Amino acid sequence: MPFESVRMVMGDTALTPFDAGTFGSRTTPTMTPQLRRVASAARDLLIEAAAKEWNVPPSSVKAADGKLTDTASGRSSHTLR
Repeated sequence: MPFESVRMVMGDTALTPFDAGTFGSRTTPTMTPQLRRVASAARDLLIEAAAKEWNVPPSSVKAADGKLTDTASGRSSHTLR
């Protein structure tokens, strides 16, 4: 996903009612590994869903630039936003 397409919401208690809060310099090193794992898992789920929809192996689906592409046929998903 292009960086400029990312929208991050933090500290909105209407969206995250159970939030431990932020703690200055500890927030980034604590949350970054977790956010990377979540993003990776989401990418894998999207790849699996596209592969199933297109009836191709997940290994032939590439996620880049905000879309999924079947490398064998060249077809791609709509841009993800």
